[in-house]
Amino acid sequence: MNNKSIYFRKRIILIPILAGVFIYMFYVAYRDEKVKTIKEFNARQMLLAEQAANRIEDYFNHYHFELNQFSTNDEIVNFSEQGKELFSLYWISNLNRILSITRVDKTGKIIYTLPDTKSIGKDISGQKHIKKILENHRPVLSNVFKAVQGFDCIAYHVPLFHKNGEFAGTVAVLVQFDELVKRYLTNIRLSDSAVLWVINNFNSVLYRSDTGEKQQIPRTFFSPQASAEKIMEEMIADQPGIVTYEANPDSKGRKIEMQAIHYPVNIADGTWSIIVSTPRSEILASTKGFRRILVLILSGLLLVGILYSYYFLIAWTAYKDKEYKDKHKAELTKMEVQLRQTDRLNTLGVLASGMAHEINNPLMGIIGYAEMIVEKHTSPEQRECAEGIIEEGNRIGKIVRNILGFSRQKTDAIETVTLEKIFNDTFLLIGSRLVKSKIAIVKEIEENLMTIPCRPNQIKQVILNLLINARDALDAYFGDVFDTKKIVVIIKSFTRNNEQWQRLVIEDNGPGIKPEIIEEIFNPFFSTKPKDQGTGLGLAISMGIVEEHHGIMTVESEAGAFTRFILEFPLESSIAAELQDSTDKGPTKEGRSDTITFKSSSREM
Repeated sequence: MNNKSIYFRKRIILIPILAGVFIYMFYVAYRDEKVKTIKEFNARQMLLAEQAANRIEDYFNHYHFELNQFSTNDEIVNFSEQGKELFSLYWISNLNRILSITRVDKTGKIIYTLPDTKSIGKDISGQKHIKKILENHRPVLSNVFKAVQGFDCIAYHVPLFHKNGEFAGTVAVLVQFDELVKRYLTNIRLSDSAVLWVINNFNSVLYRSDTGEKQQIPRTFFSPQASAEKIMEEMIADQPGIVTYEANPDSKGRKIEMQAIHYPVNIADGTWSIIVSTPRSEILASTKGFRRILVLILSGLLLVGILYSYYFLIAWTAYKDKEYKDKHKAELTKMEVQLRQTDRLNTLGVLASGMAHEINNPLMGIIGYAEMIVEKHTSPEQRECAEGIIEEGNRIGKIVRNILGFSRQKTDAIETVTLEKIFNDTFLLIGSRLVKSKIAIVKEIEENLMTIPCRPNQIKQVILNLLINARDALDAYFGDVFDTKKIVVIIKSFTRNNEQWQRLVIEDNGPGIKPEIIEEIFNPFFSTKPKDQGTGLGLAISMGIVEEHHGIMTVESEAGAFTRFILEFPLESSIAAELQDSTDKGPTKEGRSDTITFKSSSREM
């Protein structure tokens, strides 16, 4: 991959990365703005709720102080005529602030009240707040209820005691609740869908700004996913806080996420809680402008990115077109070189065949003359020399016949022959080279091998190519080191899918094949040798020959340890139908396992 291609690829990767970075930055900015907006809104609402709570507490503390003064007055405790006069004076002085003042005895009966004296003698012990103060003798505040005058009001009772500590009943004032709301809660600003609640520790709604209802908080107010009990427990806690919950869907079925701040109001022995509940969507309405700005910026960047991508793609397309043309031009040049190389190989094959014929003719004369010397009964020394000439001449003749067979074309007849015989015939062609390279051959050949149907000359070509490659690799790896270089040849039978096969293994202990190129060695014209030493066609042709014989050719290697080529042939295959005449149907001679070490002469093995 050239530098320009790397440059374009980096630019391609850069576009989505930059887009992702910008989108994340905008997301973080918008998220922080939302958090900031909600935090500031809650802080404002909490401050207003705190101010309202403090004023309500001050309001009731005022009445608590004044009514406590009554608790120390014997006339009020015993409720004599003078006590009634004190009641009347207090009523007149607070006429504009309270609706009534009432004296209740220790059994819960009204013994005196102003201004409505009709209620005197009425038993109110069944009311919840009266029951509570009769039991614990502590100040108590009632729920909101409707007074006879039609006002929403609330009663505040303070206990009275005799000097001996005996409970004597209560004194209470009735105040107008609506006036209390108007005076202290209207300062809390609400959005369109926000709701202001006032609830007590009995889970009763004392006030609700949207409906004005006073009722028990219904569990159905919250969505089924919300924990109503937990939310209400938090809302009436003694500490201020923030609650997020999901309200029931609106008329259009949309879910509403609400956020409520709550602040406690400590009155008498109970607790009210001021709650401001606002939809999160309204709180975040002020962020819409910020969001629009972000969208505009993001849209602008997106447009720039699209334009950049468009012009980049134009440049990339032009570059790829040029690269494609350059690549095909290079491939065309390479193919021309390969064709010339193939033509040269064909010429060498024809030349080898002609040379073999030219050598064979004078060789026959040499052998003939040597045989004549033997027949004339010459001296033993001359006879031995003549027999040596005949032996070496026959060996040369066999080599010549192998060269002729190697140069034949694909139309060679199919024969049945053992792999051992094919290897031995091939070995005669390469043996002298292995002698020169001081390579040890270890043969492990199974006994009683069966013949296989094949074109022997083609299999010889494969074996010869593998032996030459092994020799070259060992020479390059070990040099002239003796007793180190080794080639192992294994021939044995095996069964595959209930069919008989034979396996030929040629293994050397050379440098091995690098893992990154082992998948390419069977490709045509691929070679690790210098250009003047290899064509890159040997293994490709060998693979084709093996597959043509319905066989399998594989390679195993470990860098710095070994290279092992495995040839596997079926004993019977579709090519058996092409057999003409069987040359050898029986088994070979007994198998053997031996080691051959080449010395200075090929005759010493």
